[in-house]
Order: sequence, then structure tokens, then C-alpha cells
Amino acid sequence: TVASDSLVAAMAAGDASQAKAMALLSSEIVEPRARARSTAAALKIAIVRRRDVHGDALRAGLLAQLTLNGAPISDDANTANLTDVDYGDSDSGEATAPGSSFTSAVLAVTQAHPDIVLVLGHAEGATRLLRDVEELWPAGLDGARPLYVLSSGLMTAELFDVIGAGDARGLARRIVGTAPGSDPLRSPIFARLLVRYAQTFPDAPTGRTYGVAHAYDAFYALSYALAASASVREPEADRGRVTARALARIGAPGGEPVDVGPDDVARAVAAISATDPDGGAAAGTLVTTGTTGRLDVHTDGIAPTTEVQIWCVLRDAARDVASFEYSGRYLPIGDGALRGTFTSSCALLP
Repeated sequence: TVASDSLVAAMAAGDASQAKAMALLSSEIVEPRARARSTAAALKIAIVRRRDVHGDALRAGLLAQLTLNGAPISDDANTANLTDVDYGDSDSGEATAPGSSFTSAVLAVTQAHPDIVLVLGHAEGATRLLRDVEELWPAGLDGARPLYVLSSGLMTAELFDVIGAGDARGLARRIVGTAPGSDPLRSPIFARLLVRYAQTFPDAPTGRTYGVAHAYDAFYALSYALAASASVREPEADRGRVTARALARIGAPGGEPVDVGPDDVARAVAAISATDPDGGAAAGTLVTTGTTGRLDVHTDGIAPTTEVQIWCVLRDAARDVASFEYSGRYLPIGDGALRGTFTSSCALLP
């Protein structure tokens, strides 16, 4: 049920499904590639997180589900193979202060020289943590630089700056990540957004950057809810709660099926603004499909569920530019296994 007095609505998936996808990606796909590059009897892994609700939740999910060297990561056999650190909370300034947790995290990783590094954070995880690990990696181990598994918060244009011109270290080929949402190859709505985004912002970073699709869906969901609440006669102070109640009707069973985007705006507004049979307030409902999948807007503190996509970084050597690519592998809603097949362009890890 939707809490009618809540003014906060969740549009993005929670951390549990992404943690599951990261654990499977690391254990089933990245670990075999790391083993092919290593002569050690046991591989080592590092989990580095931003210390906040998001990073803590991803870490907890990984520690419960990740396996390494044929055993759970929590097994005594892996005690010496795990480096588990945080780089502070950058919102408080801790992560950017001299001698901060950021410095300690970088040193912990470079001194442990793990085969795989999982980074759970946001843009600073790329611009500070990943950058500094690469810069300070021991010179004698240059041929054993780590493979990276990144959470969705690092799927940003800043990551391309860290890869740098020429990508002399081959970093792009060592990065894969996860992102809740849809694959444009299987979602025509997302594919249309990417085309419109490129046409509107030809010089902007790619529309595949994490959060673009979610913001697009949120804009349409809120617009429909505002349209539905416009006819409700409530004191101005209650307008937010009226809109929140309308948001609950964006993904109601049995509603008018509509797609997010300009083509269905008129039909969506008419359907959700329809009044009840007694001529009272708007009571129409929608079944809305967005760029990230079926929209199930929650104002009850429960995060929606979506697929989780596996992505990689492609680099066009001729133009010396990098871009994000959805790999074709994904974790379906409510599933416990990765599905799909890697595209040839994403099968680049050494």
C-alpha cells in the first residue's frame, strides 16, 4: 500500500538486487578472467566503499553473497584474500581532507595488490579512489593491475577522464559494472530516449550515464501526477500530498497502458485525470512503462524493482573517446542468475 501522506517517492531500484548482480558478475565472469592472468594459488579481492547508506547496503549484500576461490568471501579460507575498507563520507568533507580515509583506502588497496577491486560509491570513487589506485600501483606489478567491478554511481562521464587520453594503462578494458534499469537493445523506449538525447545535447556526455533514464522517467511520472492533481480542490498546503496520492496511480493495475515519452502525453494526461463516476476528484490510473522498465512508484519507503544491467567501457582508439556499452548480460527481476549473452564489443576483459 502507498502511504498517502508521504512526500518522498522512490523511482530507482534498491541496493539488494544490484549487490546480487555485482556478486555474480565478480564470481562468475571477472574471477575466471583474473585467474587466467594470475599464477597465484589464490586470488585476492578488495571491496572499497563510500561510507553511506548506499555503500553500506551494497557491501552487506556482497559479503553475504560473494564467492572467491571456490568459497564464500566470509569463509576463513578467504580471510587473507579480502581487503574491506571505506573511503569516508565525501558529503561531510572527510573523504577529501588531508590524511583522510581516502588516503588510507588507497594505501590499503595498493599494498594488498588485489586481483579484483569492487568500488561502491559515486563519481568520487572514480576521480579519487580509482585514479589514485592506478597512479600508485606498484611499478613492479604493472602487468598485474586489477580488474574493476563498479557500482552504478561510477557510471559517469568522470570515469572517462580517469581513463584518460590514449588509455596507456589499458584501464577501459579492465572495467565492468552494474546499473539498475533497462538495456536499450531490449527497450525501445530507452532506445528512443538515447536518440532524442543525442539530438538535443550533441556535445553532452552520453545519455547512457547512470541516472539519465531514471530522471527522465521521474519527470514524466511527476508531470502526470501534477496533471491529475490540478483538478483537486485542496488547500495549497496540501498540494504535495495530493500529488503524492496521484503518483500512486502511475503504475496501478488495470490502468491505461502508456509509454513514457512525448508520444503518449495527451492520452496519459486524459486517462489519469478522469474523474470517478460520481464526478468527484480525478481517479484515473495508468500502467506506465518507462525507460527503466515498468514504473511502480513507491511513496511507502519501498524501492521499486528493475533489472540490473552489466555494462562495460568501450574506447574508440581512432577518435580517442570512451563510451558506456550495455553488455547483453543482466540480472532479471526476481531471478538469482545472470541471463543473456555478452556482445562481442563487451567481451574485452583480458
